[in-house]
Amino acid sequence: AKRSVYKTPEGNVPSERYFTEGQQIVARQVTLAGYRLAELLNRTL
Repeated sequence: AKRSVYKTPEGNVPSERYFTEGQQIVARQVTLAGYRLAELLNRTL
């Protein structure tokens, strides 16, 4: 996250590329979280 989220200097408007890359990172992280949650539920139920 630090490599991607915090690289835009304060006061600047983030570019379209910044938002696109951010969305890709978020989608990947949410997918991983879903797999982890599914594994946890499968082990406990």
